[in-house]
Amino acid sequence: MKKNLLYLLLILISIGFFPVKEFIRVNTNPNNLEQADPSSLLSNVEVQLFYNNAFIAWTLGNGYSQYMTFSQDYYNTATRYSPVTNEPYWDPLYESARDANILYQTGQQQNNPFLQAVALTLRAYAFAQLTECWGDIPFKQSLQGASGSYTPAYDAQQTVYTDADMQNSSLPAEKQIAYS
Repeated sequence: MKKNLLYLLLILISIGFFPVKEFIRVNTNPNNLEQADPSSLLSNVEVQLFYNNAFIAWTLGNGYSQYMTFSQDYYNTATRYSPVTNEPYWDPLYESARDANILYQTGQQQNNPFLQAVALTLRAYAFAQLTECWGDIPFKQSLQGASGSYTPAYDAQQTVYTDADMQNSSLPAEKQIAYS
């Protein structure tokens, strides 16, 4: 018993002298990014938006407009208004709009009007696709999940188009990328 107490005492003493700051420094990942690189985020938004656009045009566009009918059950489910079948279209568009917001904020921090213009254009494109497919969508109060707003109000389709037009008119048209 005394031997066990001696071992326990030695372990506690050795733990007490172990430098905690050194332990924390060793467990810090130097490769962990605090903020995404704008070029990586931009390419992700573009790929996600345009891949999703082709997928929406094929399944939702052709199915809802009854331009084409599908004989297989899998394709038939895409033409039903169901959260399960519409989620693969809805979520990536909002994720792209969220990433475009992050790009816009990065452009503001870096004082890069071109990055801001691209971000506003891609965000407007994502919301245009959403409102063209589903009509009224969460718009003005959307993309605020990080601040705790999980149930945004739906806005009219015209509000989405009006906001996109206003953002387009606020872009710096006097500067040129190739010659500035």
